[in-house]
Amino acid sequence: ARWPWPVVAFESPQRLPRTLRSLAGALPGRRAAVCRELTKRFEEVVRGTADELAERFAEPPKGEIVLVLGPAETAADEVAGAEAVAELVDAGLPRRKAAEVVARLTGGSRNEPA
Repeated sequence: ARWPWPVVAFESPQRLPRTLRSLAGALPGRRAAVCRELTKRFEEVVRGTADELAERFAEPPKGEIVLVLGPAETAADEVAGAEAVAELVDAGLPRRKAAEVVARLTGGSRNEPA
């Protein structure tokens, strides 16, 4: 759920509805895309949240499926915060002070691992 990078997975058309329901239950707002028949005549890419895609693909589609999950928004923010702390430390600010500054500016915790 907190993986800060996109995830690309090949999925069976028969398993896709169940996979999307599981994702919708665990990560309802996570951005994703279902890509069907890539590089073929009937290519289709459907984007939306896990909830929306689970509703759209309640029945198994035909063809080869690639499921793409977008990065977790909070995880991406945490990575950016850690990078900001590292940059301030490289510029000469003590690590504790750098963490306090980034936490104050982002509203996060200064105790988050970086």
